Amino acid sequence: MTVAAYASSRNLAFEGVDEPLRVRTLNQAVDDARILVVDDDPHAARYMLQLLERHGFSRVTSVDGGREALRTIVAEAPDVLVLDAHMPQVDGFGVLREMQHNSVSVLTAVLGVSGDSSVTTGQAMLSAGADDFIGRPFEGRKFALRVRRLALVTRELRRTLEYRGWLDARSDFSSLS
Repeated sequence: MTVAAYASSRNLAFEGVDEPLRVRTLNQAVDDARILVVDDDPHAARYMLQLLERHGFSRVTSVDGGREALRTIVAEAPDVLVLDAHMPQVDGFGVLREMQHNSVSVLTAVLGVSGDSSVTTGQAMLSAGADDFIGRPFEGRKFALRVRRLALVTRELRRTLEYRGWLDARSDFSSLS
């Protein structure tokens, strides 16, 4: 059995490419992931922030609208964006459209959320570019696990791109297409 297969079977992730023997559990590997919650409802935003903090995330922030979300995505490049579908002015679909035109946001996973948990809303968010969708009300542990999974995928993608030399700070990915 290879070291990678063993690590995978034990739910472990490598600390770094140069230190293959230092391992951490997957939960610890993304506790410091940058999470941005975007929701125009301050109660919903606070609830999601508290849930994520309770489940071990230490770098969680929120903004109350799409325009501020777009500025924050470019400035801070979060690992995961928790994005409300329906907001005034720039809604979640507008944010997703703008993200497709910005190379910095390529490395931000998106979890769409909505109080409208209909199949069509979820499908529309996924079609617009969200990586996952969860309708409200949701069970807190399930929500946190989805965010954790997306953070892990983002971290692994960034690590792979850095290893291959394709990722510089704020890279333009036009050369990869």
